[in-house]
Amino acid sequence: METTCLRKRKEIRIFGSVGYVGQTPWIMDTSIRSNILLDKPEDKKKLEQALQLTELEFDLKSFDQDIEKNAGENGNNLSGG
Repeated sequence: METTCLRKRKEIRIFGSVGYVGQTPWIMDTSIRSNILLDKPEDKKKLEQALQLTELEFDLKSFDQDIEKNAGENGNNLSGG
């Protein structure tokens, strides 16, 4: 499958799956845990895997409340860097 990026007018060749993460986060004003689970039942193994894949484990250690820290409206309590 071949796609053209219209904004930069460069050719992009895509093999397999593609994901896109925009620069404007959609984060609820609730705990990090709740933002990850999105009202689904907690599966401890999947939650741990999500933390590993997103590399949040190190960051959570620096928070007083760990995974229960409130992310804030639009994630304003979290760094985007």
